[in-house]
Amino acid sequence: GARAILDELGFRDITQDGYREDPDGAPFSLSILAYAERPERVRTAEIIASWMQECGINTTVRAMEAGTVDALVWPDFDVAKGRDFQLATWGWSAGIQELPLSLREVLHSQGTLNVGAFSCPDMDAIADQLLGAKSEDDMRPVVTAMAEQAAQTLPFITLWYPESVYAYQTNAYDGWVFVTGLGVLDKWSLLASRTENGSEDTPAPVEPEDARDTFDPLIYVIAAIVLVAGVFMMQRRRQT
Repeated sequence: GARAILDELGFRDITQDGYREDPDGAPFSLSILAYAERPERVRTAEIIASWMQECGINTTVRAMEAGTVDALVWPDFDVAKGRDFQLATWGWSAGIQELPLSLREVLHSQGTLNVGAFSCPDMDAIADQLLGAKSEDDMRPVVTAMAEQAAQTLPFITLWYPESVYAYQTNAYDGWVFVTGLGVLDKWSLLASRTENGSEDTPAPVEPEDARDTFDPLIYVIAAIVLVAGVFMMQRRRQT
């Protein structure tokens, strides 16, 4: 389990105070950033922190105004300016994955949208193939390979996809199409080809999924293990 993995990584409770020290024997603690105005994110961070506490990792939640969190996670919307955080309940809208090249920017070690500082040579090699792709057919196998690589390396943990409700005046416009993962407030909803009857591009109706309401604690355990391991590896790189 999580405790055994932490032991193997060298994170042990040397002082017997209930919290683990790092492999060098120094005090070790983590903080999780969350938007204070998003209660579901704050609560998620609290749950993750409590489970990490159970594993002996001293973890606190820092709930702050969204702009403050963004300045630490994605300073001036430029990853080249550095990142000043350990953990965060933060995320992209599904639209960031709409274009394959955007996905490259999220997952490539030098990607402009790689706010988590994820670095994997195998992922870089695959993602770079997108730069030479000239059509969707060229991109499709590359994106599939990127997805498979991400499933193995876990650059981030997807906790949930929020459901949205949209109100509009039918007498003003009634041609909205709900795009899965994006809702109606997206350019694809306004394209004629998306609303024509019988068009193969028309998104399928979104049906309720029981799985969306399922609370799976295993996700958080995995997140804790992966994130702690990532912090450990980053500390090692800084020391070498």
